[in-house]
Order: sequence, then structure tokens, then C-alpha cells
Amino acid sequence: MSGSGAFGFELGKLRMDIIPFLAKQRQALSLTQGIPKDYFIYALSFRLQYREAITAGTTNGTVLASAPEGLIEQVEISGNHKVFGDYVRLRLQGSHIYQRGNIWGGFQHERSANLNAGAGVQDLNRDNAPTLTGAVANLDFSVNYMLHLVPPRTRPEEALIYLLDPPLWNSLNVFVDWGDQTSYVQGGDRTLALAAYGSGSGSPALTVWRHIAKLKADRFKLNPVPIKDTYISIKAETTFTDSLVSPFNVGNFLRSLIVITGVRASAGSIAKVGDAWLSLNGGAGQVPISNGAQIIAAPFYTRVKIRKDDIAIRDMDWVPWQEWLGDSLDLSHFQLPNGWSIWDFAEGEVADNTIATSFDTRQIALQNLKLTLEGDVTGAVDQRIHLLHNELAGIPVYGSAASA
Repeated sequence: MSGSGAFGFELGKLRMDIIPFLAKQRQALSLTQGIPKDYFIYALSFRLQYREAITAGTTNGTVLASAPEGLIEQVEISGNHKVFGDYVRLRLQGSHIYQRGNIWGGFQHERSANLNAGAGVQDLNRDNAPTLTGAVANLDFSVNYMLHLVPPRTRPEEALIYLLDPPLWNSLNVFVDWGDQTSYVQGGDRTLALAAYGSGSGSPALTVWRHIAKLKADRFKLNPVPIKDTYISIKAETTFTDSLVSPFNVGNFLRSLIVITGVRASAGSIAKVGDAWLSLNGGAGQVPISNGAQIIAAPFYTRVKIRKDDIAIRDMDWVPWQEWLGDSLDLSHFQLPNGWSIWDFAEGEVADNTIATSFDTRQIALQNLKLTLEGDVTGAVDQRIHLLHNELAGIPVYGSAASA
């Protein structure tokens, strides 16, 4: 940015603290004040490390598709804003945050396992990675989550107005809803236990860092645009054709919509918050990666449509949609995760991609019109569709001084 409206800032990364583990409970960042109020934040990063100890018994369970990152069932960033009052900035599952961070950033973050504390650390995101099993073992996991707080593939000068703004909050914190030892495997008769990484005792450890923008005195010139990242879980247990799946949130600008399809875990592995994925359904013609194995599952959500007041504005089959998306985003370092696809409303090459093309749903809300997700679904027990909204309260407006 240039001229009298220019901002000067430096980027940095600061460790905040840990979020303590307590099975099937909500825990907050252990800092007394929550997220510090000194700097604006571009992103948060988490490092989760723990041991899953599997002993005794004779029958292996089935490893969940959301393992090992699914030990974090849900993350929420919320508090009391000085203008908007009580406000939920973000509420997503741990598995959402891990894979979304990869897609938005364009590369894979660490998801590794040290099998039986002797085979060496192995990358679970590689085609030739070992398939995880529910057999007797000591499994030491490391997972790096990149929680982008700025919309993806955004021009730097536009990203500035979407930073998280702790100085403008009365209170702001990060909350984690934890899973437990059953977040790794479903079924079987093995004995499961959690411990510290590389140890037979202790607890999982989750460390949190913030990626900051040091705006110095310029922070008082900046009033970032509110964003909300949330999701809904939709049952897909009934077969239908060209029918309603879910209405969308309207009244703001939609930057992108992520659709995830899969079968939720049950039989002792049901998440307390959200859905633990037993399997993810809907693979591209390429090789999607899950649990270090090559898994290609036929999509049950075969044709996806978005309608604005009964007029189709998006209509694509699931697999071609995935393949086109992977090409358009140039995801050369990894394949789109199994069961994931995105409607990205700010389309185009990164160099010319302005967030100002985000889908404006304000008139839809004012005129009491409908914006709906529809399509064709082959139903089955425990199938779920997750719909992730990335909503913006405003977008940049461009124009010359002469036309203002």
C-alpha cells in the first residue's frame, strides 16, 4: 500500500503457551488473559504431539480417517469484541483446520508417526507411507496445524484488512474441545491409552504460536473487517436427486465454501463435539491421501449444485469438480484430500485475484430470497456432509479519487 494511507509493519512469530489436555473436555489457552492484545495476528499454528498406546486384546479396530489430527475435536476462537459484543470468530473441527491449512497454504504440514518407537519418524502424507493399524503398538504422533485467519490466496494489501484484531477485543481466547484415546480407532477389543510423545506416562501436548503483524503506531489506523469461519454437519442418510441439502448463511460476503463428505465414526468412537470421520468419501481421479494410505472411495454426493432463489449458479459432478479445483489452484505439492472440495468465489490467478469478487449475499438476505446447496445423494447410515463457511462482513472497494 502506498501514499498517505500506507502502513508500515513487520512480521513475526511468537510462542503463546500450551492448551492443557483433558479428555472429552473443553480447555482454553493457559495464559490468564487469553490471546495477548498487543499485536494483530495473521495466523495461529499448533503443534500436537502424543502417544497412542495399544495393548492387550486380540481384535484390531479400524483407524479413523481423521486420525491422528482428530484428537482435537474442535477449535473455537471467541470472546467479547469492543464493537460487536460476544462474537465467535472461528469454530472448526481439528481435522478441518489441518486439511484446510494445507489447501489454503498450498503445501502439506507435518503429520508424522514414530511406529513402535524404533522405526523412525515416517511422513503419513506420502504415497508410500505405512498404513496405520489398530494392532498392538506404541504410536508417537506429531501434527502441525496452520490456522489461517486471513482468507486464502488474497493479495497482501487486501490481507492486511482481514487480520485478527486482538487490540479491539475486551477478551479473546482459543478453546479446544479434546477427544480421547478412541479418537484414533473404532471397534476391536484392544486396550487404548494416551500419553506424552515418546513416553509411557504424561499427556498429549499442544503448543500454540501466533504469526503477528507489528503495525506499531499504525495499528490505530487499521480497523479490520470481521470474519466468521464456522461449519454445519448435515445428515446424508436418505437417497435423493436434485433436492435440498442445506440453506447457506446469508447477509455477508462468502469468500469460499468447503464441502466435506464422509461417514462418521460410531461404536464407541463418537466425538463429543462434531463428527469424527471413519471414512471420507469422494476421491479425485488423482490419488488423495488419508492415513498414509491411498484411499479412493466413491462419492455419495455425486452432483453438487448451488441455487440462488431456484436458479442454478453452480452445477458440477463431484469428481470433475475436484480435478478442476486441483488444477486451478496448482496444488502440485499434494493432492486434494479425499472427500474435500471447494467453491471459491474469488476466482482467478493468485496474481490478479481480488477478494472484492467474493459472493455478495446481502441483497439475498434483504429480499428474503434463498441461497441453497442442493444435488444428488446416495444415502447410507452415518453419512455426513460438512459445509464450511468463510464469511466476510465487508470487502475492499476500488476507485480513483476523481470518481469518489
